[in-house]
Amino acid sequence: MGGGLNATIAYAAHKLAGQRDEDRIFNPMCGSGTLLIERALMGPYDAMVGVDISADAVACARQNLQAAKKQIEVAQVDALHTGLPPRSFDLIAADLPWGDDIGNHAGNAELYPAFLQEMHRLCSKGGRLLVITHEIKLFERVLPQTSWQARELTQVYSGGHHPKIYLLTR
Repeated sequence: MGGGLNATIAYAAHKLAGQRDEDRIFNPMCGSGTLLIERALMGPYDAMVGVDISADAVACARQNLQAAKKQIEVAQVDALHTGLPPRSFDLIAADLPWGDDIGNHAGNAELYPAFLQEMHRLCSKGGRLLVITHEIKLFERVLPQTSWQARELTQVYSGGHHPKIYLLTR
């Protein structure tokens, strides 16, 4: 799928977030399902679900999950309006739109603050938010206006881009 996340980066991001067998994991804007698959391959977790607003993305994720022989729920749902109760997840892992293959820069300026607010609502106390983005200036401008604390970050190379991986805590 165009704009799909590199599996090595997805794996490294999950290593950064830490593996907890009891994690309830959410992958908003799951796209082709790379973050779901790489975490599932790492070992046990309590629950895992992915959502994407695009029917094509959901179909692609389901196909990739089937190929990986992983039974993970994926649904066509807007990540900003899931209807899920507060504190539903211990780890939220997201590869946000970078504004080129998927999304655009103007749309991301509205999306990122709303995303961080909704993920804060969905994340459990002591939970983590793992974010991968190439919209670094936007993300770092928006982050101080939230209740999230940045614990760690690293920068990687992906197809001509240099996205950062952020690990945020409540």
